[in-house]
Amino acid sequence: PKISDDGKWVSYEINPMRGDGYLYLIELLNMKKDSFPRAKDANFSPNSNFVIFRIAPPFDTLRNMKIAKKKAEDLPKDTGVVLRLTDYTFKKFPNIKSIKDADENSNWIVIHFDKEQKKDSTKNKNNDHDSSKIDITKKMDTLKIIKKKDSSKVKKEGTDLVIYNPITEEEYKFTNVQNYEISKKGNNICFTSIVKDSVDTCYIYIFNTLEEKNKEIFKKTGAIKSLSFDTSGKQLVFLYSPDTSKIKLYNLFYWNEKNNSIQCLIDTINQNIA
Repeated sequence: PKISDDGKWVSYEINPMRGDGYLYLIELLNMKKDSFPRAKDANFSPNSNFVIFRIAPPFDTLRNMKIAKKKAEDLPKDTGVVLRLTDYTFKKFPNIKSIKDADENSNWIVIHFDKEQKKDSTKNKNNDHDSSKIDITKKMDTLKIIKKKDSSKVKKEGTDLVIYNPITEEEYKFTNVQNYEISKKGNNICFTSIVKDSVDTCYIYIFNTLEEKNKEIFKKTGAIKSLSFDTSGKQLVFLYSPDTSKIKLYNLFYWNEKNNSIQCLIDTINQNIA
């Protein structure tokens, strides 16, 4: 069970050993209770003005597809849901990998989508897992990682990512995103992208939610992992490797918002570590 920071809402789940469970939401002021089939992982926003959760595909559907030995990428994915508590309105984001909000004093959330599934003409167009049902409202800032390259020679490894404010309904969409991290206070959101060509080129971008602006802070050939903000969200560390082999050695890099600079703190390739 969870309780909102303002003490007005409670959520809890009841899940059977086999089959579909329910997520319950209670408004304590009038003891109003609502239920959501197959919903899970509810999380109230820091300002208690919305709640996010996931809706899983039906248990029997997944079970039958697994029995039929369908590939993992062909299985239906979760749907992310944002319920605005101020007016009890919903917004759904089908086919997601993850949905996450900040820990403190922020109304911004991040939704990372899974790869688009192959379209099946026999399926109902109103299927909840059809990513074409995403309702994109207001302005959208689309980041195109690949510029003027022959698409037949370039592979995009990432998927779509949406940065969304349920209160203002501002929404920004970025393509070809591998992974992301949101700062504790939600003031900065970083995400990575990789373009596979003759050599792999990796990128790091920072989206500032206060200014609602995005900028590239890092671009090199190689691989990136382990993004981590400090508590203020104004400093970032990450691991970068220029190696092209499967077994990689990583260097530790540091970014500071104040001067927008990147610095290598530990070089494991060109020097020894005591």
